[in-house]
Amino acid sequence: MTKIRVYDNYAYMDDDAVDAALERCRAMVDEELTCRYEPGMSGKQLFGLYKMFGCDPIIIDADGCPSFSAWDYARKRAAEISGTEVPDDPPRETGGFDLDG
Repeated sequence: MTKIRVYDNYAYMDDDAVDAALERCRAMVDEELTCRYEPGMSGKQLFGLYKMFGCDPIIIDADGCPSFSAWDYARKRAAEISGTEVPDDPPRETGGFDLDG
């Protein structure tokens, strides 16, 4: 997988740049959800479609850590758009491997 990141050295991570990045990421997720939503669809169904086919924008803070979770935001918005709750995902099957180290 190829990843592209664009750094704006002029306004690197100032408050306006962070706010604009958050606004753009949220707009991308909202567009994905509203395009896929059909009347009567549950939040769980909508979120499932998003996880399978939607974009996953990310914001990396100055320390190199992710500071925006598209999936968390999409889960919240899918519930709001559909008017139904989106349950938490069940724990992942690990096949006996300890994923936490």
